[in-house]
Amino acid sequence: MVSLHNHSFFGQEYRDMDSTSSHSGAEPADPATKQIILDLLKRAAAAHGVYEAEALGGRYDEDWPQWYADHMARTLAEGGYRIVGLSG
Repeated sequence: MVSLHNHSFFGQEYRDMDSTSSHSGAEPADPATKQIILDLLKRAAAAHGVYEAEALGGRYDEDWPQWYADHMARTLAEGGYRIVGLSG
């Protein structure tokens, strides 16, 4: 059974699946992958705070998800990582 939760993150509404639910039979992420993602999010959050303060004059960035995605993709590429989808 899947349970959905509503969350507010920086004013944005989203829903996520309960962490104990099945994710289409996919294997759970290994600890190293989780650590890489966590590190990316923390780096993006810190850099975005500076960006909002300096480039936006302290104003809220409505387009923060795109900014995070760009920053995280660039950081992965600079670190030599590449995301490759597995064909079924």
